Amino acid sequence: MIANFHFILLLGVMVVFGIYLIRTLRRNFKNLTANLILMISTILLIIIINGISTIVENFIQQTSGWTIYPPLSAGEGMEQVEQEIKPKENNFGILSSVLFYTQILLLIFLAYCGFRTGLNYKRTE
Repeated sequence: MIANFHFILLLGVMVVFGIYLIRTLRRNFKNLTANLILMISTILLIIIINGISTIVENFIQQTSGWTIYPPLSAGEGMEQVEQEIKPKENNFGILSSVLFYTQILLLIFLAYCGFRTGLNYKRTE
């Protein structure tokens, strides 16, 4: 039940972010309400990505201690077996980096949205 709630929350925030991103870019940051909704959805998206990143980091820490042992029999093909056994790469490190840089890009975009909203808001007063 909780996992479904988190998935629906992530999907909902991404849909709201996408809709208001397109709407705000089309109107060139002139609608104050749409800009604020976009900034709030960006903040929520950053928080959700931070939670996902924490889960991935914990999973990396739990799986980093796995060891692949060679077979115990020391037969003729031992040299060949030693060459074939390689530790599996952990692709979660790449996922963690992608999530981190996505957060950085969203923070930069949030600052840009705030800047553009402030410029347009000062002009209208």
